[in-house]
Amino acid sequence: MSIWMSLLSVVLVTVLSVFFYRAFQTALNERVLLQLTSVKRLKKVQIEAYLNRIWEDFTNEPVDGPNPNSFVIDADQLDTLGRNAGLAFQSPVAGIYDLTPYSDSGALSLLLIRPLDSLQYAVRRHPGAAIQRILLERTGMGESGESYLVGRDYHLRSLSRFFPEQAPYSFRAETEGVKQALAGKQGTGIFPDYRGVMVYSSYQPIQFKHLNWVILSEMDVEEVQAPLLELKRQLVAIVIFVLLLAILISYFMARAFSKPILRMRSHLHDMAAGNYDITISPGKGPKELGALFTALGDLKASIKGAIHFSQQIGQMELSADFEPLGDNDKLGHSLLKMREQLIRYHQLQEQNNLANQKSFLNGQEKERSRLAKELHDGLGPLLTSLKLSIQSTDLPAPRKTQLKQLLDEMIVEVRRMTYDLMPQALLDFGVGKAVVHLTEMVRKSSKLNVHYVNSMKDDDPAGLDTETHINLFRIIQELLNNTLKHAQAENVRLSLTQFDDKVALYYQDDGKGFKLDEVQYGYGLKNIKERVKVFNGYLSIHADEHGTEVEVEIPIKDE
Repeated sequence: MSIWMSLLSVVLVTVLSVFFYRAFQTALNERVLLQLTSVKRLKKVQIEAYLNRIWEDFTNEPVDGPNPNSFVIDADQLDTLGRNAGLAFQSPVAGIYDLTPYSDSGALSLLLIRPLDSLQYAVRRHPGAAIQRILLERTGMGESGESYLVGRDYHLRSLSRFFPEQAPYSFRAETEGVKQALAGKQGTGIFPDYRGVMVYSSYQPIQFKHLNWVILSEMDVEEVQAPLLELKRQLVAIVIFVLLLAILISYFMARAFSKPILRMRSHLHDMAAGNYDITISPGKGPKELGALFTALGDLKASIKGAIHFSQQIGQMELSADFEPLGDNDKLGHSLLKMREQLIRYHQLQEQNNLANQKSFLNGQEKERSRLAKELHDGLGPLLTSLKLSIQSTDLPAPRKTQLKQLLDEMIVEVRRMTYDLMPQALLDFGVGKAVVHLTEMVRKSSKLNVHYVNSMKDDDPAGLDTETHINLFRIIQELLNNTLKHAQAENVRLSLTQFDDKVALYYQDDGKGFKLDEVQYGYGLKNIKERVKVFNGYLSIHADEHGTEVEVEIPIKDE
């Protein structure tokens, strides 16, 4: 009995120690990965801000500015530069390109390109020293922490803090984090780094004007888990101490306490294994043990309630009810605070997302309006003047007719582009009248028959601002474009109706439709969903083999 009592004590303490050790290990892993994620996000924001700043300086600086690394080349020289540097310039050419693989020193180097006109380009070679300084800042990353960049070719773009004398490009980092980030994913993990050392890692892709990098923030597992090793030694010492103590006193208490303690051990094993659906009863024995069983039952009920509430929080059921046991229930109050923080975080995140999306859409429309005005006021008169010049030029009649036809086609195309960017009718008469012209253009350029019913109060636009007009027009453009590209439809029914508190859009085509649970939302449908969401609207899409039906409702703001 003395031996069993001693073993029971050791087993009990060991189970609790393992449970505590694993909980501490899990919390430590989460804390480190969260810290690395915060560091990585900060550095990503700093790098993107720096890239945006040098790009703005480059685009705003005169061609003959003071920067000695800037120069002007023509299209042939640009092709030669691309071949010599091994670069495949993408369309549009304007942007920032990574020259590191073609740098003699292997250090981070950038190439900035922007077109001056159809024949000339401004080019600047820019060093990556500032980006390197951002990455070398190691606040909050311990002794072994490191942040670095990797390119699509799995070679480092930034200096290794462990090998500062070697060129970054000489290191190959084909790690799990780099592979995931190059696939467009972001996350965390524990795996070997480019040195073959196990590390905690947080990774994320960086894509900016033709640049395609991966940023990683990492710490060595050995450094992070040093406290765990110390805790493990302490727990082992505690277990040994408990064993010696149990041997001394177990003999005197074995007969009175053996059975209740064995039963209690069983309950604790179940609870440590996550089983809280157990019945705890004191049974026969001293009253002190009965009180312990009662306390264990209360603890089980408390933990079970806390676990259930934490599961609800984990499943984002933030409206779940939970009452702490009292003022000293730190776990309960912590869970409530966690729920409050999650609610505030999600509310703020939703507000920020909507504001960012709306700002992006507004900026996009302003840019479209600016481009439309430049095409209309700049290129249009030039083409007309060129046409008049050709008419007055002494050229053979067939050649003159050919040039005039070509210019007429160019003028029509410029007008079409101007209309697609920002129809003047939309700004002058509202979405109802603008869609009339849009449907006429669709009928003329395709076999699609559009039946349009306009019930908008364009003559009385109270409560309907310009942003709503533009938003509705863009949604209709996207719907018609999707029908023309994918639906193989012959007829479209379209209506716009303005009520006192909302504007209703109904759209139906007789195309081949698609399966909502299988289709991957492309840019068009995604753009429609974002626009409706930004304006707090309602969107319904129904599609089958008989066609597609879309309903949109946009609320009218109360002035």
